[in-house]
Amino acid sequence: MAKLATMLKRFLLITLLAACVFFGVILLRTLLLQKLPPETDICSPSEVDFIALDDAMIMQFQAALRFRTVSRTIHDYDREQLKLLDDHIVNSEYCTS
Repeated sequence: MAKLATMLKRFLLITLLAACVFFGVILLRTLLLQKLPPETDICSPSEVDFIALDDAMIMQFQAALRFRTVSRTIHDYDREQLKLLDDHIVNSEYCTS
């Protein structure tokens, strides 16, 4: 019976120690996490790389999303769809290469 009580105490002590480490890590990550700027500051019109969207650009982006370029298996890509997407990007009037 004493052996069972000792094992239970050790188990509870290890569980308490694990919980303290877990919450300590959470506390440290919370305190050290860098805060992101508000969303309005991320892309302001005064920045050099700001791109003003118009209806034509949005339609072009929507067209690019229609190409089936996502593969469900590794190294098994639909090369025809990738080529069509590449052609769409290259022939885009907004392409700045």
